[in-house]
Amino acid sequence: RTPRFCCYFFSMLLTHALASCELATMIRPAGNGCGGLGVFAAAPAVTGAFVGTYHGEPLTYTEAVERYSTVEAEYLFSMNETHYLDGQDSGHFSRYINHHERCNLEVRGVCFYAACDIATGDELLFDYGDEYWLRRSSGPAAGTDSRNIPIRRTVRKLLRLAPSFGLLLVPTALPVALTWMGF
Repeated sequence: RTPRFCCYFFSMLLTHALASCELATMIRPAGNGCGGLGVFAAAPAVTGAFVGTYHGEPLTYTEAVERYSTVEAEYLFSMNETHYLDGQDSGHFSRYINHHERCNLEVRGVCFYAACDIATGDELLFDYGDEYWLRRSSGPAAGTDSRNIPIRRTVRKLLRLAPSFGLLLVPTALPVALTWMGF
């Protein structure tokens, strides 16, 4: 195990200590009209307040690729380029935080903080980021993202074909290519 991954376990010990400081929440049908569940604040939070941490099974990149070689990963939270948390079987409220480009949570490591004042009853939302949507066959729920994910997904497919044309591209080339192409 790498030192960075070992630091994750230390941070999880800290996470358990922080659990008593998490924002009170309730899980109920989401406000995005997709029929799924969402997390709602059961108490207010001020800007910058600690809301909670993402919970899930720690996986390396290789383990994540093996686990999700035939199905899409819905609850895979990237800690860095080589380590993930898989919230698929987690019962923690963090598994139900939905995506929105204009979110009210910011992510620092595996912790969520209020990006603005949050009122009781507000749905908790964070931006899953381009990489999440580029790996999925479906895009964000209507009205939750203005970025042109279908075009980006097409570019991703083209980049995947690059080796057949004798080109070698690393995974980090995608954001660079998208920026270069004006997306």
